Amino acid sequence: MLPTAGPSPPDRRAAALVAFLWLVLLAGPAGPARAQEGVQPGAEGARELIRRWEVEAAHKHLVAHLQQYPRDAEAQFELGKILLSYEPPLYEKAIEHIEFAVEKFPDRSDCRLWLARAYGMKLEHSNLVQAAFGPVWKVKNNFEKAVELDPGSAPARVDVFQFYLFAPGLVGGGKDKALEQIEALKKTAPDSSLLHTALAILALKDKDYSKAQAAFERIAELEPPKAGQSYFQMGVIYLSAGQYDLANKYLKKAWESGTPIEPPFQVLLPGYVRNAFYEKAKYEIEHGVKVAVDSDSLSVSDRMSRREDERDPKYARLIAAVGKIYERNKRPKLAKLYLDRARQLGFSPPTANAETK
Repeated sequence: MLPTAGPSPPDRRAAALVAFLWLVLLAGPAGPARAQEGVQPGAEGARELIRRWEVEAAHKHLVAHLQQYPRDAEAQFELGKILLSYEPPLYEKAIEHIEFAVEKFPDRSDCRLWLARAYGMKLEHSNLVQAAFGPVWKVKNNFEKAVELDPGSAPARVDVFQFYLFAPGLVGGGKDKALEQIEALKKTAPDSSLLHTALAILALKDKDYSKAQAAFERIAELEPPKAGQSYFQMGVIYLSAGQYDLANKYLKKAWESGTPIEPPFQVLLPGYVRNAFYEKAKYEIEHGVKVAVDSDSLSVSDRMSRREDERDPKYARLIAAVGKIYERNKRPKLAKLYLDRARQLGFSPPTANAETK
């Protein structure tokens, strides 16, 4: 069964979500930056540090390198990606660095893909007017260019698929276009975790939870290291939807898988794709709001409404279970946020050895 809530760490999480309502906050380095010792200079050294999850060290390494070589477009690109990985993501500065790389490498699909993602984060923080006349076209054009430059890029296909699926028709969205990307993925990345991620998102959009479950289960079979992540996403989605028995089932499977459910700096992982419904569900739970997925705007601020706190004891118990899963995954800020939320809803930890039913 799922774990019960215990003592939580003392730190607090800033109210931010990888998908929604980002804030801009960039502090400059304190004093002169020095190159990271023991790694190669520039972008390659930064990538090595990122592979070791030393992202802050990679950030400092690139800042020091760019002080000497400001025209190094590869280093600019890597720094832009790092800035998007923070909570909240520093998308304004990231756009500057990635646009520099795009100017140098206009025919590189990955540069276009990351520029679209950066503008997508900016878009989510824009109001309706800004969304319609500002970054939305940067998002669309760069996603489409990324696919044009590398038709075999599954991450680019999934990202442009989600844009088409959720964007209003006035800015180029449309389910027919989204389905074309699914068909392309079936040819270029058949039976891949990225294809099944897209199929899960499509099923959730259609409110077909059984198909979404099947897709997440297939991801777990194809890539056992992603099993916990797949089950956890389904558990959180069911929790937000009020289907508590199914939420309990998948949170339990996430716990028992023993695999990471949300790696730190996940945005930097190869093949990274944002699951819009998972991000939506997390935001709703953490902030007590509803976020519409069918809207005339892509801006989250235009799609939010308050909702009453859920006082069902089972809901509070499952919120605590999410907190314990984060705690086990060494995510203390998220663990505290969920455990505190559970207590606010009236959850009291059971006696030792008690289990969630």
